[in-house]
Amino acid sequence: MKRPFLVKAAVMALVAAYFSLGPDAHAILATPSSWGVIQGDFQSGNPNTWLSGNNNADRSGAGGVSGDQRVNQPVWGFALPSIGAGMQIDAVDFGFTMFSTAVNSGATHTAVISLMNHDDIGDFNGADYVTSVSSLGNGTLVATFDNTDVANNSVESFSLAGAALTQFQSLYDASGNPSQTDVWFRISYDNFIWDWGTGGNANDRYQFLDDGSGNVTRTLEITTSVAVPEASLFMVWGLATVGVVALRRRRRTA
Repeated sequence: MKRPFLVKAAVMALVAAYFSLGPDAHAILATPSSWGVIQGDFQSGNPNTWLSGNNNADRSGAGGVSGDQRVNQPVWGFALPSIGAGMQIDAVDFGFTMFSTAVNSGATHTAVISLMNHDDIGDFNGADYVTSVSSLGNGTLVATFDNTDVANNSVESFSLAGAALTQFQSLYDASGNPSQTDVWFRISYDNFIWDWGTGGNANDRYQFLDDGSGNVTRTLEITTSVAVPEASLFMVWGLATVGVVALRRRRRTA
């Protein structure tokens, strides 16, 4: 009479052990860090210019209204936090808040969010002007949006998936420590279609909320969980199966 009870108790304990090894998800908010803007004067052919800390980081699009148009591509950084040993990254969400006038344009333009593959802010160069979705250059596509996808004062959030999520996960070692200090997201626009001339679409741009000094209001949320070793899962399930079989045999012979 006691043995079936003990076998059953053992099985229950093993099942409980399995669930104790299961995911324990929690979110980590990264701290905004480096920020700046890449500007290019495409009409007069002047060189590309990287302006670290420039207050035009609060907008993406054509910055001028006549003559030499400035095309803005803000780059927003986050300090990468440690996630802890034995943890795995399940999801990453990047977001920002639009300005009270989110879109300064009457036309529809496609914006491109890229996760950059640089490990230092000094790595940004002319190659980072490649913004077409079909040819992202030094960036990995996170998402695209246009005028119809955003609203004044709206909070926008985009989940990393596919190559972008894999790239972000690769920034961490087995101990949960990041391999670089910061990570950068670039906001650009597809195929340089914004404001080639000084005509009707002059000064088209998206505008983002900032703290008054160009530091854009933005978030990066990393969702992690306990990484369960496969060997441990097989062991738990194997022992549980043996226990169930033993329990059934006991009942049949009783």
